[in-house]
Amino acid sequence: MTIPSSATVAVIGAGSVGASVCASLLQDGCARQILLIDVNDDLCKGQAMDLADGNFVTDSKIRQGTWVEAAASSIIVITAGAKQKPQETRNQLLERNSKIINDICDKLMPISSTTIVLIVSNPVEVMSGIFQHISGLPANRVIGSGTYLDSMRFRDAIAKRVSIAASSVHAYVVGEHGELQVPLISSAMICGVPVLNFPELDDKVLGEIAAETPRRAYDIIALKGSTYYGIAMSVLRMCNSIIGDRHQVFCNSVLSQEFETYLSLPCVIGRMGVVQILPASFSQAEKEGLKIAADAIKQRIDYLKTLFSVITK
Repeated sequence: MTIPSSATVAVIGAGSVGASVCASLLQDGCARQILLIDVNDDLCKGQAMDLADGNFVTDSKIRQGTWVEAAASSIIVITAGAKQKPQETRNQLLERNSKIINDICDKLMPISSTTIVLIVSNPVEVMSGIFQHISGLPANRVIGSGTYLDSMRFRDAIAKRVSIAASSVHAYVVGEHGELQVPLISSAMICGVPVLNFPELDDKVLGEIAAETPRRAYDIIALKGSTYYGIAMSVLRMCNSIIGDRHQVFCNSVLSQEFETYLSLPCVIGRMGVVQILPASFSQAEKEGLKIAADAIKQRIDYLKTLFSVITK
């Protein structure tokens, strides 16, 4: 579909993730205007200037924006948050980042009735749930980046074991973008053939793949301090699907009616946000893992509801 020329994406957070998201958006050209916002005024100005200097390919423009402008944009991408330290779990980021999300939400309100909010800050399922509760926005308009990147890592690991292109692998990781993620091995396919039918992918190998997928981020953090390129390119694809109303499928953090909490599940994303949560097939073990993840996420969100008096049940 034709990309609307008026599309504006506001990126909250001018750190490594936010700047990488802006760079990806600029190079792609899906948005006519990109607004960068950060509490660190000098960093924000410098990043916007540097990025503007490097845009030779598309007609997209980037500049420092205001909270009022962000609230009226097509998409708000929230990347701001405390940096994850080596060996620090995403859950240890919970309280620090929830306070940042609360402050951002206060600055953005009121948000336009057509704006889609895309949460990237970790723990992403919890932060998505907290933002939706504080803002009062319809759940279809508050989406977390979720386990989409985990799903891509999962597919890549499967593809390498059988020497085939990752684009030919259809497999998803659901639940939590973290320790409680659930790789859906039972429904994973390679060109319509179940991965369980491949002799190279026996139980031992699939177990190794399931273990290495969530470990990938920690390996990168241990080597370079943080991850940002992979998630930035993932966010670009999500923005493209929203702006172009492409109805592509992602494993995003969405509000599940069944589990009564935000959870990463396969869903269709378009201009109005979450168009549909797809019915997925689970083995018994996968169902149990998903329930454990959902219960843990709900418990954390409930805890934060008591932490912030502005959040009501």
